[in-house]
Amino acid sequence: MEINQLKEMLIANYHAKEDMIQSYEITVSQLSFLKLRDIIISDLGKIDFEDLENQLYIAIIPGGILKKNSGVAIFDLNENLLKIAIYSREGIIQQNTSEDILNEIKKAIQKFTKK
Repeated sequence: MEINQLKEMLIANYHAKEDMIQSYEITVSQLSFLKLRDIIISDLGKIDFEDLENQLYIAIIPGGILKKNSGVAIFDLNENLLKIAIYSREGIIQQNTSEDILNEIKKAIQKFTKK
């Protein structure tokens, strides 16, 4: 699935504002779809939607200051490429929630990341 399709899913299902969606592509090695599921559940947050056929997860992940602000992340794993689109609402105080969530994701999948 293309990044634009992931963004469209966030807009349609989570009322995301397009200019607040951040997207990333991370090259991974030996990261299976089920292992990604385990990482999301044990290290990141909760799965809100899973599509086994298209290897797609949507998760609610806490982030920001003291993890009090949550964001929605879509994970699309296709062979050795993990595509991620993250949306989070920021209030008056900018917490950089999406960046915080991305850092948590990178930390959680670190051993599967190609250097």
